Amino acid sequence: MNKLLLGFALILTIPLTTVAAENAHPWKGHAGATEWFTKNLELTAEQQAKVTAVLEQQMQKTKLLHDESRDQIQQILTAEQRAKMDALRKEHKEKYANKKDKAGSE
Repeated sequence: MNKLLLGFALILTIPLTTVAAENAHPWKGHAGATEWFTKNLELTAEQQAKVTAVLEQQMQKTKLLHDESRDQIQQILTAEQRAKMDALRKEHKEKYANKKDKAGSE
């Protein structure tokens, strides 16, 4: 049960809002999404600005929800589990930073 809870907590704490979305989807974040909409739907400049605003607002809401979920899960965990989760998050961030550095140098 503790492993399941820890796994669930880790999944919720990995920054899925931008990092995973940017790497997994061809849009590459909200700027890419606006570009895609513009190209495929022939958006006007005014529409582009509005679409960008909507996507940015959604990203902020998603980050807030993510942070709230992480905080709630932190309260459920023991001190040992919180320390382990923090170490896993740090490891994930380092791994992503290395991946990002490699992509930037290519």
